[in-house]
Amino acid sequence: MTMSCNKREHNESDNEEDWIGPLPSEAVPQKKQKVLEYEQVYVDNLPCCECYEKSYMHRDVITHIVVTKSNFIITGSCDGHVKFWKKQEELIEFVKHFRAHLMTIQSMAASCNGVHACTVSLDKTIKIFDVINFDMINMMKLDYIPLCCEWIYSPGDAISAIAVSAQESNKIFIYDGQGTNIPLHVFEKLHTKPVVAMKVKKKKKKKNNISNFIF
Repeated sequence: MTMSCNKREHNESDNEEDWIGPLPSEAVPQKKQKVLEYEQVYVDNLPCCECYEKSYMHRDVITHIVVTKSNFIITGSCDGHVKFWKKQEELIEFVKHFRAHLMTIQSMAASCNGVHACTVSLDKTIKIFDVINFDMINMMKLDYIPLCCEWIYSPGDAISAIAVSAQESNKIFIYDGQGTNIPLHVFEKLHTKPVVAMKVKKKKKKKNNISNFIF
C-alpha cells in the first residue's frame, strides 16, 4: 500500500515538472474583434453584377481637346491632367493618363505630323510628349507664365521648334522642343499686346512644303 502511494505521488510530481509555459489560468483573455464602422453600408455598395465598367473620364472640366494626324486624341482638364486616347474604327480607346501640371493648362498643341504634343500651364512649365509612344519626353521650367503654344517645325527639320507666348508681355519665345529652357529666339515687336493665339498654316508650292507661321 505504501509503495502504491509513493508511486502515485512520484507520477504527479513528474506531471507537474513536465508542464512548460504559463498555466491555462494565466492565459491572456482574447481581445474583442474590431467591427468596421458602417460595414453594412460598404457591403451594400459592392457591385452585384457579373461584370462592371470602369470610367476613364476626367474628374474635372475638360478645357482642351486636340486630334493628331497620327489618330490620337489628347484631352486636358483644368486640374492639369492630360489623357491620351486612340481613335478606333467606331470608338476611342483610353491609352494613358498624365498628371502633367499642378495648375490649369493654358494651351495645348500637336505638331503637324502628329509626332509631338505640348502643353503649357499657369505653373510656368512646358511639357513635351511623344504622341506615338504616348510618353512625356521633356519638361521646361519658365520664368514667366506662358499663354499659348504652337509647334512651328516641318517634317525633316533638324530642330523640333515650338513657339510660346507670354501672358504678361508681347514676347514670343522659340524653343527646341527636345532641348533646354533657353530660347533659340525671341520675337519682341510682332505685337504690342500678349499673343492669345498662334497657328501654323501650310502651303504647297512647286512640290515643296512651305510653312507660314501666323502669330
